[in-house]
Amino acid sequence: SIVWLQSQRENVDRHHIGSSLPLRREEEYRVGLQLMRAHINQQTVLEVEFIGEKGTGFGPTLEFYSLNAAEFQRKDLCKQWMCNDEMPEETRAKPLGYYVRRTGGLYPAPLRQDSPCFDRAVKHFWFLGMFLAKVLQDNRLIDLPLSLPFLKLLTEAKNNE
Repeated sequence: SIVWLQSQRENVDRHHIGSSLPLRREEEYRVGLQLMRAHINQQTVLEVEFIGEKGTGFGPTLEFYSLNAAEFQRKDLCKQWMCNDEMPEETRAKPLGYYVRRTGGLYPAPLRQDSPCFDRAVKHFWFLGMFLAKVLQDNRLIDLPLSLPFLKLLTEAKNNE
């Protein structure tokens, strides 16, 4: 697996607009994390393709961003988001409790530094930051319902209201 990771790194280092990076569909979150580490400093547009599937370019790349945005909302990643456990029956696409639901959008949950989940949550928030930076850099839209107070914290915007 280290050889595969090194070859992926070399692919990313050689990446230019118009080329694509292959990845397995079931590994989009784990590979996405590695991809962001390798690709974030580059000023080129990220383009992915799923191994064994036809198509490259805009469609698969948007799906990659969409799948990762959904992964950030999974409840089992860590207790990193504040959550409302109730979800209306008609909006369930996954089993109840699969995704974090929060009325005002996603907002980080308070975690103690000695919590067993703390280091994992820090890693996820680091990935979230790199992911959002790449989304903005590549001018993509994603469905990630972050709360307005969290967005203000991220952008250091002051509440003038």
